[in-house]
Order: sequence, then structure tokens, then C-alpha cells
Amino acid sequence: MQLLYVYIGGYIEVSDGPYKGDVSDQPFRVLKDIELNFSNKFIFEFDEFNLLDVKKNNAYVPYFFDDNGLIKSVSAIIGKNGAGKTSIIELLKWLQPDNLHKVPYKLLLVYGNIEFETDQVFTILKNNELNCELSNIFSKSIEIKEFYRRNNGVVKGLDPFEVPQELEILKQIYYSPIFEVQFSNLSAEHEVYGDQNIVDISTSHLLEKDAEDSINGNSKTLTSKEVLVRHKLSDVERQYEILKSSVEFEKLLGFKKPEYIELIIDTSDYTFIKDWEKIKEYNSIFPEDVTTFYPSAQNFFCFHLLKHIIFNFIRETFLNSGYLNHEIDKLINAIPEKEQNQSLEDWIKLYSQNITASRFFDTERLLERIDFVLMFYKLDSPDKRFRYANNTRCRLHVSNDKEILDKYFEIKNLSGFLHLDWKYNLYDNGQLSSGEKAKFNLFSRFFSVLKKVEWKEGNLDNLLILVDEGDTLFHPEWQRKFLKDFINGLKLIFTKTKSIQLILTTHSPFVTSDLPWYSIIKLNKDIETGLTKVDYNDSTLSFAANIHDLFADSFYMENGFIGQFAVEKIETLFKKIEDSNKDQITLLEKEINLIGEPFIKMSLLESLNEKFFNE
Repeated sequence: MQLLYVYIGGYIEVSDGPYKGDVSDQPFRVLKDIELNFSNKFIFEFDEFNLLDVKKNNAYVPYFFDDNGLIKSVSAIIGKNGAGKTSIIELLKWLQPDNLHKVPYKLLLVYGNIEFETDQVFTILKNNELNCELSNIFSKSIEIKEFYRRNNGVVKGLDPFEVPQELEILKQIYYSPIFEVQFSNLSAEHEVYGDQNIVDISTSHLLEKDAEDSINGNSKTLTSKEVLVRHKLSDVERQYEILKSSVEFEKLLGFKKPEYIELIIDTSDYTFIKDWEKIKEYNSIFPEDVTTFYPSAQNFFCFHLLKHIIFNFIRETFLNSGYLNHEIDKLINAIPEKEQNQSLEDWIKLYSQNITASRFFDTERLLERIDFVLMFYKLDSPDKRFRYANNTRCRLHVSNDKEILDKYFEIKNLSGFLHLDWKYNLYDNGQLSSGEKAKFNLFSRFFSVLKKVEWKEGNLDNLLILVDEGDTLFHPEWQRKFLKDFINGLKLIFTKTKSIQLILTTHSPFVTSDLPWYSIIKLNKDIETGLTKVDYNDSTLSFAANIHDLFADSFYMENGFIGQFAVEKIETLFKKIEDSNKDQITLLEKEINLIGEPFIKMSLLESLNEKFFNE
């Protein structure tokens, strides 16, 4: 089952409820009276007489994107900035079958299975505000199912909309690497798509979701820096999980796989609670520093890690609790005295036993964390692992030390006292570039969908994947390979899925050259109204087209191939030559010799020679 067609007739003015008459801040206001054909096989058209027609695309090639038939269709929405690409993707996120009654737009939707030759598999839905009839091409057995715009969930005199059973199996995944904060007067009403049929793995969504998951609660209790840190930690965890799963993903990365994860002790929890009187008392009794024990690099790291694990636990557990002082007293009383020649490892074990005996609140969760500290004493060649920054960092090998890494990612709320970062080897201080992290995230976030609780044992037979500018931050060579690598990655991840439909937005002509013309939706912006316009009649042969030819299309480049700064610099050089004297010849020649385009360069040199020859 795929989404084949969408007609967007415009915004429905709210006539009741808290947003009555308020359409000034309507979301997706650039979308009005446009048609979007997402079927590679069929072409739908909704005319001015409210008649929906359909015809087969004679140029359609079955199994074009995948010989095995997993990737059923690919549609790329391309357009200049402000043309409405992201608005369309955002609107598609709303179009959950059990959610349509809340979407304030006149809509006409067609679903179907492009593998079937008959049109009897079409499922057609529309708003009750939109008039529509079907042409004679459609089977007479097809009925248009209506849904009704509801405010506050009530529509008097109308039957409730029942979701067609065939649409319940269509699941959506939305990915975007772009972070964007959006505010709307209607946000409360329009945040309507739930988590039943869609998984949002975009950066904007995960930034807050990762923070909430890390503390099992409201992320607003964290500082903005902590929200960012916990999102990064979650990204590293997702990347770690996909690297463990298969060596095939290493080939898709396009760069050398980092071998180590660096753990960096985070002191932000202590900064937050250090002025609490009970924390001051705790610090006065806890050993002052690791020199009380044997001052090895391993002990330095484990000593600081233990303290900040406890500070993190106190902050998360007792921030809003009335039992703070009583429970911290238990922690203080459990601190063992240092015995002669006692190792730090043995002292930590004794502290763990004392906490168990004290019947401390949520003992098991704290003991899990302390056991995590003790795991570092099992490392081979430990002193080579604990390096840099006063021994508050440790590097773990992705394969050889996976027991510790797995334990870290298993324990709930563990991420508050550590930063994580990828390193190529034990000694190298280099880290992944922005583009490398973006490519890592592209595959690892999709892989993480398989672990989503609601979908783990559910039906993933039919997927609609929405990608908004997924090739952002990629070098042109990676953009050239983007579609191929992405499709190969989806095939590696969703091995039990039967059908994938891909809808993506892009600025890149490289992606365009990988698609047949019927897979491309070109958007423009009406200069007068600001509304999105769709170029419906463009059948330019894009597949395997020369990139330079695509750039030559005014759709990509309106004013040539030279940067605007260079254009204005050249114009200025011609004027400088006119106004120059002989003392400036050397400087002018230097500027002219920097120009790479031979014709422009020759024209400027001729102007320079003509100027002074005539004089």
C-alpha cells in the first residue's frame, strides 16, 4: 500500500473553538490548490470541475529502483528555498488515517498498490468540505470515503470516520538532519500526529525526545546544554548499535570506521547541586582525592566517575523530593573509612555493600551504576586507556570492550554523568566531521526504528519514508552517491519489510540525475502570491543526465555558474581599468590573473592593454 496522490485545496477557516477566525498564522499557508503525484505508475488529475481522473504512465518501468521489488517508488520534491518543499513533507506527516479529521485543509487522498494492474485497489479519501466525483476510468466499485473537520472533537449530525482497514498497515518514518524551532499560534491544535503509525527520527524531534528518555520525565528540568549533550549521547548510542549489527554498514559510511568511543566525565550535575548544604556535608566526609589510594590513571578515572555518578543520581532522584536530607544522610553514613593498604576497587565494593545494608531509596539503580564503575578494573592494559585532561577520560574499543559499552547503554538514566565521542584509535585526538556524523546518523537513526517498542513485534510490511534534505552537510561526491547508498541502507535495515515508498526533498541535481522524470516534482514560488506552484508538465529526461546540463537548467541556476561576489568583482574590475593610471597596472594584472574563466580573463586583459595602448 502506497500514498499515490494528494490534492491540497487550501486551509479551512476555523469557525468554532479557541482558534475561531484565526488563519493569519496557519501552518503550510503556501500550499493551496496543488496536486502531488507520488505514484510512479499512475498519473492523477483533479480538474476545475471537481472531477478526479487517472491514467497509466506509459513510461513507468517496474522494479526500476530495486530488482527485488522492496523499493516500490521514489519521489523527489525539488525547488528553490521558500518554494514549499518542507511544508509538503510536514503536511504529509499529518496525514495519518486516524488523524485526518483534525487536519484543517481541504484534502483529497488516493492510496493504492502499484503492483496490481487493476484500479480496484484504490482507496480514496476526502474532506466533507471538498466536492469530488470520479471519472468513468475508475471502477464503479470504488467509493470515496469522507472525513470531517472537527474542532474540539465534535461534529454534530455527522457519523464518525472509520479508518479503512487497508490503511492501518501503512507506517511512516520521518527523517531530517536539520534543527529548526517552529512556533505557531495554532501549534496546540496542530500537534496531532501521534506515535502509532509514525516514527519521527528528525533532529528537531529527537533533541527533546532523547533528553526526556534519559531522565524518564520532563526535559525542561535540564539546562539547554544538558539537552544537547544527551541528544549527542543518544546519537552515539544509535551509531554504536548499527556498527555492532553488521559489517555491511561500514561500506556504506564512505569513511574509515572509528574504533574507539571516548568517555568523558561530565561535572554539570555537581555544578547544579554543589551549594546544597547536604552536598557540602557529603563532600567533607568523602575521601578528598584519589591520592588517599594508589594514584594510578585508572584510579583517578574511577574515583571521579564514582563521585559524579552519585551526584547525578542525587540530582535526578531527589531534586523535587521531600526526602532529600534523610536519604543523603544514608549515603553519608554508608561511606566506609579508608583502611591501610586498601585498594580503591575494594573500597568502592565496601561502599556498595554499605549502601545495600542502609536500605537506601532506589538502591538497585544506584548499585547498577556503582557496578558499572567497577567494570573498568577488568580492562586489559588499563593505564593506556585513561589519558588526557587530568585522567577524566577513557577510551573503549568498540569490539574488545563491548561488555562495558553494552552495560552503559543498558542502564536507564546513565547518560547524565558522561559525554561520549568517537575516536579513530587509542591516541588520535581527531574526531568525525559534520558530514561524517550526518551520514552516520542517517543510517543509525533508521536502524533504531527497529527497536521502537510499538513496532518491535508489529507489522512493518508497508513503509512510507519521508526525508527532508537528507543529503544536507554532504560533500558533492557523497551527494552523488546519496540515493544509491540510502536505498542500499534501507534494504539492509528493513529485511522483513515488503514495501517501501520513499518521498524526499533535495536541492541537489545529483539526486535528480538518479531519477526518471516521473519521479520528480518541481516546485516554484509565485512571486505575487507567495504560494507554491507545481510544474506539472515537465517531462525533461533527467535520469543519467549530465550534471552540467542539469545545472544549466534555469530551475537550478538563474544567473549563470559564477558566484555573485565574483560577478560583482569582475564588473568592478572593468570600471577600475577605465579609471586607472599606469601605477595601478601591476595590481590590476594580479587581480585579473586570479580569474579562472578564460574568456572573461582575456577580455579584461584586452581592456587593460587597450586602455594604456591608446594613451
